[in-house]
Amino acid sequence: MYIGIQELKEIASIMAGRLHVDYQNYATSQLHRRTLYMFEKMGVRRMQDLKDAMSSLVTADEVSYYMSIPATELFRDAPFWRELRKTIADHRPRNYWLPCLTSYHELFSLAILLDHEGAQGSTITANVLSDHIARDIRTMRLSLKEESTDRQNIERLQAGFTYDDYVSRIDGANFLKDGLLRGTSIANGWLLNLPQAKYDVVIFRNMLLSYNRTLHRTVVSRLAEALADSESLLCVGTGEQLLIENPRFDDTRAAEGIYKLK
Repeated sequence: MYIGIQELKEIASIMAGRLHVDYQNYATSQLHRRTLYMFEKMGVRRMQDLKDAMSSLVTADEVSYYMSIPATELFRDAPFWRELRKTIADHRPRNYWLPCLTSYHELFSLAILLDHEGAQGSTITANVLSDHIARDIRTMRLSLKEESTDRQNIERLQAGFTYDDYVSRIDGANFLKDGLLRGTSIANGWLLNLPQAKYDVVIFRNMLLSYNRTLHRTVVSRLAEALADSESLLCVGTGEQLLIENPRFDDTRAAEGIYKLK
């Protein structure tokens, strides 16, 4: 199906109204690519097909699932995880928020790191846009295809543990070891629609690139409000120019994508 600018605007409006996510302020190129992917996966050929899908909770959830861009690696960007590990060891933050979890990767990475650093009692709150994503995460299953990359990332981390310390092979599939998600809550909801809460660490990496400037500024302000105090951290992707949008942050560790409020 060909999707021009006007069609894309109509599609974004339909999805925003039904799914309560501001797709109308997503970056046009990102929205276009993901919409084409969703149409292909769901067999959408006409605008009416999309409207029909939105009339059902099940298929509307599938739209949210395919519109989400999953991560593909455990411990992606080793310098960030090394820096976060130091923070966990030195300051023992207890409450973590993943405002928009699109796959298991960031959550499993964080859970492994907290366990290795002996940070028992920490809590993780993860929000997803689709129940399908939540179900995938709760299986605690990891991709076999990504195993080689995951092993290499853990080696680069140089944290003193291996992939096999935390992942078990069962009947030909890889699973996160039991108990690592204890203290984790997963709920469906877009971050701008959620009740206000405070956290010690907010991890929102490589998501801002999906938004236009208007939504970028709004989301960054919301994330800043979620920081509990001046020692709390906002973690974003190293390629995301956070300070252009919000001068309230200390950029001492910007090279690793870590910010604190001034």
